[in-house]
Amino acid sequence: MPPRTPATVETKTKQIYSLLREQIFQGVYAAGVKLPSTRDLANEFGVSRALIVDVFEQLIAEGYLEGRQGSGSYVVDLGGTKRQFYSQLQEIHSTGEGTVAEPPARFQGIDFRPSF
Repeated sequence: MPPRTPATVETKTKQIYSLLREQIFQGVYAAGVKLPSTRDLANEFGVSRALIVDVFEQLIAEGYLEGRQGSGSYVVDLGGTKRQFYSQLQEIHSTGEGTVAEPPARFQGIDFRPSF
């Protein structure tokens, strides 16, 4: 077996994040649908609940999920298909709009949020 390099090995967090994000784009989890609980997903994937909580927090921060206290996490309506979403991103990038955005006031200073 060839040695593993950091570039070829994704963390479990990244793998689960990518899987859930892709399932949202593909409509497996449609807009407005409640996702399984963090405990259920942790059991399903064989990982800690904290890892799933981190994934959910990242998806919420990126606007894919909406957390409702005491109710769960729900998929946000992205307003179209994956292709439309990516074309909108490309439009923004090509026109230069949004490329130099100021961070929200609550995130000024040192950013301690986890990155993926």
